[in-house]
Amino acid sequence: CPGLQQCSTGLDRNRQFWLDKDCENKNVSSVDSCSLIEKSKPSQIEPAKHLEVDYIGTVPKEEPIGASGYMIIIFIIAVVAGCAVWTGYAYKYPHTASGQMLIRYRPSQWRWRRGEARYTAATIHM
Repeated sequence: CPGLQQCSTGLDRNRQFWLDKDCENKNVSSVDSCSLIEKSKPSQIEPAKHLEVDYIGTVPKEEPIGASGYMIIIFIIAVVAGCAVWTGYAYKYPHTASGQMLIRYRPSQWRWRRGEARYTAATIHM
């Protein structure tokens, strides 16, 4: 396009400039008549050099777990072990407060109720 002083098909990132300069109608379709393209011999073109570049898509090396990671793992293990020890103590000594709580809120009753009717005083007197 002579008005834009650029060789293009108009389907690139400068499309708005292509349309503003009315290059749809004034474009040059022949490569021979385009003065912007420099004619060069193939021997003058240098081959591309291969560079060793660390690409963005490479997978980074895994780093070892830091101190905070170890602390989180130890905390989770301690909580699970503490719950297991408490349950064992409450099961072995049912007369203690822990044992009574385990009896009152027994894990075998922790299921979801399956639509069984539960009547309360408010529903009976309606």
